[in-house]
Amino acid sequence: MHLTTARFMKKLEQMKELHLAKSADYGTTEDPFANIRNSAAHVDIEAWRGCLLRVQDKMQRLHSYCIHGKLTCEGVTDTFLDAAAYLLICSVLHDEENGDVDNSWSASGSTPAQGK
Repeated sequence: MHLTTARFMKKLEQMKELHLAKSADYGTTEDPFANIRNSAAHVDIEAWRGCLLRVQDKMQRLHSYCIHGKLTCEGVTDTFLDAAAYLLICSVLHDEENGDVDNSWSASGSTPAQGK
């Protein structure tokens, strides 16, 4: 595997761990995206659109980083990972809301190609 691909795969693993940790804090056992769905429901928009607003918040942080060269609270790497994770969450929520749900993935994380 190329070194750049290996670094990319490591970032995906970091994003997975970040998602699991944050889901434990923000989501529920029944719905890891409960906070996003609830926030969107409060303003009567689809959950994926509400999540997209969170992406915009991260983009604003990155814009600030580009201008000032630093972030005070959260590091730039964490912001990159958060933005990427939110975009994946947007994709999952959009698929759900449009009936494009692949239930062949198991809760354990194995893919259809890996088997259960």
